[in-house]
Amino acid sequence: MLDRIDVKFFKLAVGADRIGKESDVDISAKCPVCGDSAKRKNSKRLHLYIKNNITNVSCFNGDCPCKNKTVYSFLKDFYPALFDQYKRENFSDTLNRLSTGDFSDDVFSVHKQETTKELDKTIIIAHDLSEYFKKIEESKDGLDYVKSRGFEYNEEYGQWYFGFQNLTIGEKFYNITDSIIIPLYHNGKMYGFYSRNIHNKNFSTYMNEANIGYKIWNWFNIDKSKPVYIFEGIFDALSLGYNNVIAAIGATIPIERIKELKEPIFVSDNDKTGVLNSIKYSNLGHKVYIQPSKYREKDLNQLKLNNRGLDLKKIVDENLFSGMMAEIRLKEKL
Repeated sequence: MLDRIDVKFFKLAVGADRIGKESDVDISAKCPVCGDSAKRKNSKRLHLYIKNNITNVSCFNGDCPCKNKTVYSFLKDFYPALFDQYKRENFSDTLNRLSTGDFSDDVFSVHKQETTKELDKTIIIAHDLSEYFKKIEESKDGLDYVKSRGFEYNEEYGQWYFGFQNLTIGEKFYNITDSIIIPLYHNGKMYGFYSRNIHNKNFSTYMNEANIGYKIWNWFNIDKSKPVYIFEGIFDALSLGYNNVIAAIGATIPIERIKELKEPIFVSDNDKTGVLNSIKYSNLGHKVYIQPSKYREKDLNQLKLNNRGLDLKKIVDENLFSGMMAEIRLKEKL
């Protein structure tokens, strides 16, 4: 069933006089963005509809720019005057549902779960794209790649996938054919993904723009009251052999997230960029890992692959520094 707030703002945006057929899962309208057909005055090719439990907005008239939008991006792109009001109403509605325990039919990924784990109440917009991927278990190439990185695939961190076709989400193209797809999960719901091509080092990351500040792998599974090890890459994080880890996946961890952690520990790559980042974090008083000079590997995954049986958690913990001591040691690497 279409979300009532989505329906309300869709109708406010396009105008009541443009609305056509309506059902619980689809509403058609004459598109105000492209004007629909000049010849057929009654043509209504703009649709508000449900797909993968997400409310979508798309115009099926040729090259209309309104294609494959969420209600969020539709309003942001074409009706900014309504956009802020839409966010406020959704925020208020979700807070009310959290307070009453009513999580049914919500566009946000806040759902009742059959689990003993406490429900995380962060407001995150889910976007399940799994229909566009293969499960990784169905791809020998995918499983072989994971094995080449030193791991046997399991679902400890949620279902992984393999890309067999490229995607266009909104106006952005994602080249994910022949790529490992590692989703970002919140309360068991996908809200973005990281992809890594199995033939080269090309990668992509996607996350609904409404979830700014949470493009972080494994963020919603960690215990923030314990030491949290922060890596640049997912396979580096997995190499530690310890589950209280997160990965920035090509981005910088927002300062707001770092402040939520009782003891953040930064394990950056052993290259110039990683060293400079480590100096920055150590000057802020955080612990950083400084790789012993006898190991030349660029990152922890390479260290794992080249030194089978090495206790990486022990090596990391024995080589943590902060402040001036860290800066002196790190500058020797530059």
